[in-house]
Amino acid sequence: MKRIVILALAAFLPWVAAGQSFSEIGAVYHLANDGSNLVISGFQNLPKPDEVIIGNAYIWTLENVCPQLKEGITETSFQQKRFEFDVKLEHLGKDMKTYAYSAHVIIRAKDGKLSYLVTNLLHQNAFGGIVNRATPLLKYAAKVTPSNKAILEGAEEAVSTMLNKLFDYIVERESLPITHWPDIYISRPVEGMNTDECLLAFGKPLVVSGTDEIQWMYNNSFFLFFRDGIVTTILK
Repeated sequence: MKRIVILALAAFLPWVAAGQSFSEIGAVYHLANDGSNLVISGFQNLPKPDEVIIGNAYIWTLENVCPQLKEGITETSFQQKRFEFDVKLEHLGKDMKTYAYSAHVIIRAKDGKLSYLVTNLLHQNAFGGIVNRATPLLKYAAKVTPSNKAILEGAEEAVSTMLNKLFDYIVERESLPITHWPDIYISRPVEGMNTDECLLAFGKPLVVSGTDEIQWMYNNSFFLFFRDGIVTTILK
């Protein structure tokens, strides 16, 4: 019963009580059957404006999911305050085996809530260190065995770890003011943009260099130059 109460607090309070982070509480978000596969979905009240929620969620995804630029982010609509991405996750089970998964995640911010849908959850089957088959989690729920249970529990733990880290980042990160939304919508660089605005508009730079004047390179013909965190020069 104690665990149920803790999970309820983590799910519905606008911030985590007693100064604890979501990761410290270790809330677990459970699998549910949507008719075609197992998914994890819900919402989280967060003490931030919707623009900050979706902006911080997007930047967290860039930093933790995308190897470069916007790779892995499959759809973005900042006007609707939503985006989608593909992710690969791992979990070290109690049996000391590493369980690997892939999933598609849909994120949306509205009325101070971040809603999430983790769908297309697949277990990545590995043989001899090589992943050669991806199996929908629903197949493991059809028959209760210790190995199937470990795979399902590993998926819940892996997704829960990801979500808790995401929620912590949104709440704890100090965002820069976003005033160039029309330019961000169409990925248009303009002088005066700050670093957060550039991340939202263009993704992670391929190369960051410089000291007094910081240079972000996105490709061989697209460079942004910053002074005190503000774009002063654009080469395109």
